[in-house]
Amino acid sequence: MPVPCSAPYPTAQDRAVLAAQPFDHNAAFANTQLDSLCARLSLERAQGQEGVLAPRHGAPWRLGVVIAGADTLAEGFGATWDSLRVQSLPPAAVALVAADPAAVLSLRIWQETRRPVAPWGKAAVIEDRLAPWLAGERLDLVVVLRAGDAVHPGLLCALARQSLAPAEGDQAPDLMVWNHLLIRTDEQNAREHTEIAYIRAAHPRSHPLALGHGQTTGSQLAITPALLATFPDDPAPLLAAGDIAALALWAARHARWGERLGEFLGACRVASFERALRPVSPLGRAIVRAALETPLLTTRPLVGDDPEAGVCQTPRRRAASIDVVICFRDGADDTLACLDSLARQRTQARVRVILVANQSSAETRARLHAALPALGDAGLATRWLDYDAPFNHSDQINHALALRDDDPPGEAVLILSNDCVLLDGDTLDELAAWALVPGIGAVGPRLVDETGRLTGGAIEGLFLGQDLYPPITETFDCLHAPLIREVMAVAFSCAALARATWEHIPPLDAVHFPVGLNDVDYCLRLEAAGFVQVALGPWRARHRPHGSRAHVDDNAQIARLRTRYPHLWTARERYPGNDFLRQIAVMQARRTALGER
Repeated sequence: MPVPCSAPYPTAQDRAVLAAQPFDHNAAFANTQLDSLCARLSLERAQGQEGVLAPRHGAPWRLGVVIAGADTLAEGFGATWDSLRVQSLPPAAVALVAADPAAVLSLRIWQETRRPVAPWGKAAVIEDRLAPWLAGERLDLVVVLRAGDAVHPGLLCALARQSLAPAEGDQAPDLMVWNHLLIRTDEQNAREHTEIAYIRAAHPRSHPLALGHGQTTGSQLAITPALLATFPDDPAPLLAAGDIAALALWAARHARWGERLGEFLGACRVASFERALRPVSPLGRAIVRAALETPLLTTRPLVGDDPEAGVCQTPRRRAASIDVVICFRDGADDTLACLDSLARQRTQARVRVILVANQSSAETRARLHAALPALGDAGLATRWLDYDAPFNHSDQINHALALRDDDPPGEAVLILSNDCVLLDGDTLDELAAWALVPGIGAVGPRLVDETGRLTGGAIEGLFLGQDLYPPITETFDCLHAPLIREVMAVAFSCAALARATWEHIPPLDAVHFPVGLNDVDYCLRLEAAGFVQVALGPWRARHRPHGSRAHVDDNAQIARLRTRYPHLWTARERYPGNDFLRQIAVMQARRTALGER
């Protein structure tokens, strides 16, 4: 039978716990929707008691919870326990994996003195091995979270529903992740100084590159005991160290079918989240390295030569030749700075720079011609093309990449704005190498301004309105910007592609997208052909938005995007969930503006 809960739910004490939690009923709506939340939870509790959520074999769900790094002295440990106690579908069993030997005794004393007793009775305190507890409880699903974190009161019910929905081959998922809230609190005045960031977890199936970073795996997951049983040795030492991100990465690589729940069902504090950025235990580091090493990709340190600072993936194969296309109209200072950054790049590839002059002044042309010998001394070949027509960025790029002369075309292509400066010495080599990885279309670095502030680079979708606001935006997600991750599109201010990919897909649309949004249109066509776009956050380029062209009216291009790709704007996966509150504000502002028209 399901866990018996004869008392009214939620009780007054439960409501007090719910009112203190940071989820949307509180953070976004100032608790004005607490009554609606309680009604939903009450219905879910009734469904569980009546067997509506029972699995197909008819037996009640047995969902277990494992709290990693448990210690009664851990910040927020009581909040973690309370968030489990108010679940609409109570867990069948809870295990506390002690953070260290000293925590074992304190956890046992806390268990004996804790009142009231939780619906699942006493939790098991795990010292060294988790497998015996798993075998004895005979669970259907295990939720793993770090001590100090909180979960939405409807999390276990949401997991039960997802497990009832057939995934592929009539099988339920064996790994599930969900989105998180990152809580920053001023302890001196928590009520007025609590900030919340909305973090979308990487999808176990469609975001394999993003999964290589702890920021995208988060500090919570659900895994079947069958999958957990295949873990090499026992996971208790890994969980005692709090290396849940390493466990999530391992599970994603070995799961038959992984799913991501769309709601924001987890919450963690900054200190807890920072521990997810990189594994602290030797076992965790070994798991991450093994999961990131593939036949096509290897690993490299994120910072300098220090692997302790974290690692990221990098292609094993490097480009042998690269064509760089730079379009310019005057702006000699910007173009010279761009060329100087190219000359300082470290690469073994043969590099050819194609300069496309669009009706530039005689002074600009003279200054750039004078700089060409220095590029030759740096090992860069140069070609000069004149484009004597009104500014059309797409057509200029197409002309440059159609160039055929005595030099063979580069196997990788870099499209670079003349006001873009490559800041890291291996950016060119890394962009070209990633562009050659099979299945990858366009790649681009993180774009910053002179102060290092993020200005874009990765492009994501937005909520749709009924007006001509663009359905896309360059994301300003500072938390995930430094990572390697799959995105909808990359800005062609600085973007690399394989020459074979460019020749496989029709060129830039110079008729309908002569300037604005030509990169989005091309990336969506790449996606339709089966290619994935990748943002390479560890590598940076300095770029000033609209520095190389005047700000133009893109309404015609926005309308064209909406009509050419209507199916893309209805998928919730397109929304950058990390910026949820800002999108609510934007949506409300649009409705207000429409009402005033």
